[in-house]
Amino acid sequence: MQWGGRTIILYHFDPSETLNRTWTEFGDGFYNDVWATWIGLEKLYWLSHSRIFDLHIEFKKTTNPDTYVKIVYENFEIGDSSTNYQLLSAQLNRARSPVNITDCLSDLIGSSFSSYDMDNNQVPGLDCPLTYGGAWWYNGACAKCNPLGDLHGNHDAAIFWEPLPWRPEGISIWFQN
Repeated sequence: MQWGGRTIILYHFDPSETLNRTWTEFGDGFYNDVWATWIGLEKLYWLSHSRIFDLHIEFKKTTNPDTYVKIVYENFEIGDSSTNYQLLSAQLNRARSPVNITDCLSDLIGSSFSSYDMDNNQVPGLDCPLTYGGAWWYNGACAKCNPLGDLHGNHDAAIFWEPLPWRPEGISIWFQN
């Protein structure tokens, strides 16, 4: 989906809509009205290989529109389905991101995408999608972020990005060159 020169990867602003979806749904993508959209891992793979994009992640508080955080990664790239969409490259652009924000994605390079029905974190007994209530790239210690968590509540399955001091009420992720 194009939006002002951006290719939307995720748009999630409906707290009643869970992103705890199946592997197939994350692979193919899904669209529910305009409040919960995911482009799909297969399209994300093709886009990340077609040219160099910056990945923008923006968290918002809908109750206070002036409260938001935007994080920018350069050279974002994932593998294809044979690698379970392994995260291949993501470099935090500190000049365009908050200084104190955790570089969540660099620690996850080499990790495969996981969903509740396809846990790829390679650690027996540690089910990160189950613990955090959402799909994402997880490694042996899970992650320092989960932008695909629930938009409501202060629980383990809620959306987070360390050390953000507030729980996001909405998230947009897009490619822009």
